[in-house]
Amino acid sequence: MSKQYYWIKKTIQQYGLRPASQRKLSLFVMGCVALGYTSFLRKKMGISYKAIIILGRGDNVEILFNEKYVGQEMGKFIGQNFNRLEELTFAPAQKIYQKIWEKFRQAKKLLKKNPKKSLEMMVDFCPEYMGGLGIYNCFWRYLGNEEQKGKITLDLVRRIAKERELYVKLYPEMEKLFKRMVTLIGKKEKFAGDLLRFLTYTEMLKYIKGRLDYRKMLYTLMQRKKLYLYVYVEKEDKEKVYVDKKLIDTIYGEFYDVQDKNIKIIKGYATFGGRVVGRVYNLASSCESEPGRNFILVTGMTHPKDIMLVKKSKAIITDHGGVLSHAAIVSREMKKPCIISTKIATKVLKDGDLVEVNANQGIVKRLNT
Repeated sequence: MSKQYYWIKKTIQQYGLRPASQRKLSLFVMGCVALGYTSFLRKKMGISYKAIIILGRGDNVEILFNEKYVGQEMGKFIGQNFNRLEELTFAPAQKIYQKIWEKFRQAKKLLKKNPKKSLEMMVDFCPEYMGGLGIYNCFWRYLGNEEQKGKITLDLVRRIAKERELYVKLYPEMEKLFKRMVTLIGKKEKFAGDLLRFLTYTEMLKYIKGRLDYRKMLYTLMQRKKLYLYVYVEKEDKEKVYVDKKLIDTIYGEFYDVQDKNIKIIKGYATFGGRVVGRVYNLASSCESEPGRNFILVTGMTHPKDIMLVKKSKAIITDHGGVLSHAAIVSREMKKPCIISTKIATKVLKDGDLVEVNANQGIVKRLNT
């Protein structure tokens, strides 16, 4: 095995990293997530995720970090600062939200006239936005699947969920604007502008300042667009990107994948009860653009942009999530059976599988077809 493999493995073991989230985001934006969840959070709250590893296939990313550690650190923070939560968390997060929305609108307005200046604005505000979202996600990691915990009452949980949901709605809008920015830049400079989305945050800063000859990186960026492994360790303050397929496949098999794909019963946490039977539509791997009738939505996590699929589905199953997650919130609003935090559903359940969702017990059962 290579030195890179042993270093990545050591990082995973040292920081206790585990599969924790799935998203549809670019490498650049994920680099902003890494900065927001480490150095930015540390400055604001004294809490940091410390290390984050991301495996990307195009815009599909699977993220490793230590949820348990973050939850424990947030628990300590709440215990020491409960009477100052408004001052130390909610007020700063809302101030960031208002500021970022204004900058986002300015960047959008400037897009056609000067896409590169618009991109420069996004590079400036993206890590701060992710840091603001990270404040709410620290509450998420602390609460897990509990409706209330310690000094955090049910009313406070509802407030946190509502404010976090506002933050999350900006996610897809930012990514949409980002794609338009790089497409326009590419047309002007005569190259596939979409490849800029696979620069890291540090590389993007250099590109904006004219210190990066991106044309020399085009082949590397094309490789990253297909497959990459991104590692950020706060202590070393460096980000590394690997594109070696053999290395990535080894890491995936050892730390991401599920070894037994013939599991018949999957367990998770129910956010709204009910019992239904239907065919799986696996959003993480499906080749079908639209699901069939009477489908069960299976995904890493739901997002506001998935709302029409959620509405049409008979039930929802997710790999990740907690009481503050989008799936948990909308399932209760829609009174739709939902099981979250199964960890393995997208890797075990295939399109068309017949399953019984027993959200009264938090169990998904694969049925013989």
